[in-house]
Amino acid sequence: MKAFMKSAGRSVASWLLRPWVKRVIGCTLVVYLGFFVLEGLINLLSHLPPYPLSFDPVILALFRVERVILAPRSGLRALWPGEMTPSWLNGLTAGLNFLSWGAVVALVRRFWKRA
Repeated sequence: MKAFMKSAGRSVASWLLRPWVKRVIGCTLVVYLGFFVLEGLINLLSHLPPYPLSFDPVILALFRVERVILAPRSGLRALWPGEMTPSWLNGLTAGLNFLSWGAVVALVRRFWKRA
């Protein structure tokens, strides 16, 4: 039994140390940080005075990009109807959202390098 537990623990640890999983986690963090930079940029541009230059078209374009990034999360949250959404569900959907985008970015990066 102990040998099985050691081999099971090693396989989980070796699975987490695989290069593909490292790339997905790295790309997930990059997408997560990029999302926060995008939100900060939207916030900054929306607080600038509109009379010297109007940044409304830029803000709307950035907002559309933000909606595309959050589309998987909106789809996951639609699976739980009602007003009483548990707080853990928001964190789970956010994590799955950025993890899915991280996997997509890692796949695109992998195939881009092969081409």
